Amino acid sequence: MKRGLIMASLIMGILMLSLALAENCTETDEGEDYEEKGVLTLTNSTNSSVSENMTDSCNDDNTLLEYFCEGNTVGTNEETCRYGCEEGACLTISCSAEHLRLCWDENPCINAGGYWYNSICHEEPEDTDDTDESNETEDNETQNNQSNSQGLGQLIRRRIKAGTYTSPTGEQIRVSELAQNRIKFKVKELEAETELEIEEETENNKTKLKIKLKNGTIRELKIMPDVAAKTALARLRLIACSSQNNCTIELKDVGKKNKSRIAYEIQRQRTYRLYGLFKKIRPISILVDSDTGEIIKIKKPWWAFLATEPEEETEAGTDEENNSEE
Repeated sequence: MKRGLIMASLIMGILMLSLALAENCTETDEGEDYEEKGVLTLTNSTNSSVSENMTDSCNDDNTLLEYFCEGNTVGTNEETCRYGCEEGACLTISCSAEHLRLCWDENPCINAGGYWYNSICHEEPEDTDDTDESNETEDNETQNNQSNSQGLGQLIRRRIKAGTYTSPTGEQIRVSELAQNRIKFKVKELEAETELEIEEETENNKTKLKIKLKNGTIRELKIMPDVAAKTALARLRLIACSSQNNCTIELKDVGKKNKSRIAYEIQRQRTYRLYGLFKKIRPISILVDSDTGEIIKIKKPWWAFLATEPEEETEAGTDEENNSEE
């Protein structure tokens, strides 16, 4: 009994502190800026002397914990830093003529004197012949059917259409065209949607998907949605991604400034135990890099640090949790 009263008092104290501090939220790095260490400040609007600071920090050598304001509440993200994390910010390395392999986009690669092909910046130009350029041009006959539009060794590039394609690894990719120029593609039992423009590059009945980004860069899609979802679920200790737990997968352009980056945003419901007692079901999202399969960012409720995240045991168990909330 006494232990219960102590726990209840502690919970009430934390709740009152949260309410007192969550009225005004400001930050020094103007949002989610992973390359600048920022400090977030929660201030009581009626008493400016009551405040609390939260500083961006490195969870480990490669993961940044970023604080940001969502209105007047606190949001947190875990960002995977490509070049490492140090003193509360992601390290940056600029591509140059001496470091062409660090040029992740076409324009910086060319500006540094490199040659961009196969989504990599090279020192030497690619060996091509005149037939490659002629195969870039579409004709009416090649737009009808994938299996009838290619001969042995012929390379075809065009905007993707509804149909079934075979990836270079032998997987079946089922593509559907949706309203508002959206595309849905499915591998195994998992599907993703996107508003980005997708091109197909087919040779010898094997198809690569090419994604056109907002800055005009074209990148090959290397990781399929089933692999991305498996990575995300393992990190979150969740069992399945399906309509039953409101799970969705969206392929997005998440690049900032001059950096292009494609990632899968996987969203679904997650069960929390607030203060280890109260069950709450809230959405959680995670970004998975479509080039490397690495986790870029995890977005949770601001109060997640006050809650436990029980591991799911069965897919049936997830259905029961989504149907009821204490």
